[in-house]
Amino acid sequence: MEKISSASINGQTSGLVYLAEQVRELDRILIEDRGIPGLSLMRRAASACVDELFRRWPDPECVRVYCGSGNNAADGYIVAGILAEKGIATDVISIGDTNKLGKDGVAALKYCERSGANLLPSDDQCDPASVLVDALLGTGFKGALRPAYKAAIETINSSLIPVLAVDVPSGLNVDTGAVPDIAVVADITVTFIALKRGLLTGQGLDVTGELQFASLGAEPELQPPGEKVRILNFPQLLAKLPRRPRNAHKSRFGHILVVGGDLGMGGASLMSALAAMRVGAGLVTLATRAEHAVVLMA
Repeated sequence: MEKISSASINGQTSGLVYLAEQVRELDRILIEDRGIPGLSLMRRAASACVDELFRRWPDPECVRVYCGSGNNAADGYIVAGILAEKGIATDVISIGDTNKLGKDGVAALKYCERSGANLLPSDDQCDPASVLVDALLGTGFKGALRPAYKAAIETINSSLIPVLAVDVPSGLNVDTGAVPDIAVVADITVTFIALKRGLLTGQGLDVTGELQFASLGAEPELQPPGEKVRILNFPQLLAKLPRRPRNAHKSRFGHILVVGGDLGMGGASLMSALAAMRVGAGLVTLATRAEHAVVLMA
């Protein structure tokens, strides 16, 4: 499992990020072309979530799992089943219609029922819960929240209990990073198969928390069709720049002129000049108001 912190957009990691449709294509390739059963992928995803839950919160007394009605919910049911089999008091709050579950989802629900987890139709739950697991909505979410889901997300966010999100915080658009209404604010998000753009852009940075990645067997070279977007890694980019000789002279590396900064507005021009120096310009000249000279020389 690879940790990808919220600061990764500032250069701590690199890799391709994808749209939800591209991730679904990767999922299809794993199932149809690589022969990995969908239920096996769900089991791997759930196991990755449980591993992270115990890493962050080693001794939970009670875990409450919120499930919707799609594949994300199926992952949640298996998470609950694994926890219950480990002897952890586990409550499952089913918000979605279980009749809408696919074949693998039904199998996940039956496993959860056999495990000894408490499946609750209402908000009756173990008290107090140590950790909440968000398995309400997955990568297919777009648009407005239905009332039951909105109420569940509000309950999660107001609980002040730590939250682990399964694949994506519910309510987040994983293509754009937008939150059309409200979204679960997670402490940890465990995402699967490929990184989704919305987790690393827009409001996704505020709701994802610590981001953990589990490939579930998808090799890095396995790439879906469509546009490729890469996270830049600043140290790796610096390593690609040619080394300067020790006797290098500033005249060999260009001269940049920065013009700007009206009265009282010199900050942007100063930052631009400093940035030009930091990226390696040999000489930087700043043309601005004389009144800014005192600040520039400080």
